[in-house]
Amino acid sequence: MEEEQLHTLVTFIPADRILEPHDNLLLTHEELGRLYTIRTCGFKHTTVFDEQLLDQSGMSTDFPTVFYAIGWGGFWQVPEFGVKVLSQEFLATLKSNDTGVTFRMFNKDYSLTWSELSTCLGFHQDCELDIDQALQNFDLAKFWKLITCSNSLSVRRPVQIHNPTLRFMYFWILVTLFPGPSMDYIGYKELQILYAMVNKIKFSPIKWLVPFWISSIAPSMPLCFTSLITRIAESMGLLETNEVEYIQDDRSILGEQMFRSANLIKRDPKNGLKMIYGNHPIEVSLPNEDLWLYMLHH
Repeated sequence: MEEEQLHTLVTFIPADRILEPHDNLLLTHEELGRLYTIRTCGFKHTTVFDEQLLDQSGMSTDFPTVFYAIGWGGFWQVPEFGVKVLSQEFLATLKSNDTGVTFRMFNKDYSLTWSELSTCLGFHQDCELDIDQALQNFDLAKFWKLITCSNSLSVRRPVQIHNPTLRFMYFWILVTLFPGPSMDYIGYKELQILYAMVNKIKFSPIKWLVPFWISSIAPSMPLCFTSLITRIAESMGLLETNEVEYIQDDRSILGEQMFRSANLIKRDPKNGLKMIYGNHPIEVSLPNEDLWLYMLHH
C-alpha cells in the first residue's frame, strides 16, 4: 500500500525576489532596501480642507467650478483613508518609464500607462498628459504680476496673491499634490497649476506626482499622500478582494486657524469672515461672488 504524501502549498518566490517576513512582501534586493527606508517614515492620510471653512468662504461653490473647468472634478476631493502596508509595497516597487509606471500591490505586478494612472486618480481622460505642451504659454513673471501686481520674483508668498480663490487653491495644491514642511514659498509648479486654473487648461499633473512620490522617500520623513495610493488600488478593484487595515491616526484638517495664523483671514466684530492682505487696509468679506475666479473675466 502506497503511503500518502501530504503536500503543503507554499508561496512561489521568483528567483529575483525575496520574501520579506514581516508583511510577506515579494521584493527584489533593491526594493527591500527601499522598503527599510520607507518603514522609518511616518504615514498619514492626505490632508483635507475643513468643510465649514469651505462653506463660509464660498469655496465650496467656487472650488468645484474651477476643478471641473480643468478636468480635475473627479480628483480634487480625497476622502479615502491611507493604508500603511499597501503604501509601503507600492512605494518600494514603484518605477516609471516613458510610457507609464510599474508597481506591486498585494504581491502582484501591475503596469499602467500614464493615461491609465491619471484616470485611476480621477483626472478626466481629456486632460493633456504632456505638461510642457499644455502650459507652453506660461510666463512666470507675467503671471505673477497678474495675480499679485508685483514685478518682484525674489520672494513669492501666498499673502501676495490677491484673489481669494487662488489663495485657497494654493494651499489645496500643497496639501493634496505636494505635501511638505513649508507652506510659505510658492514654487514654480504651484504657479503653473494656478495658471492652468485661471485659463481653464485641462492637463494632468501625473508626470509630476510620480517623481514627487519617489523623491519623498527619505529616512523619518512623513508621507502624506497615502490616500492617493488607496484610490489607485480602489480604482483597480483591488480592495474588493483584499482586506486592508487603514491607518489609525486621525486625518489632518486644514482649517481656519492655519489661515488666521498665516495672516490671510480674520473674523470681524460680527464674526464674519474676511480676507486680509498683510498690513494693507483693504479687507474682503467672504463669501464674495464678485471675486469668484471666473467672475473676474466677465
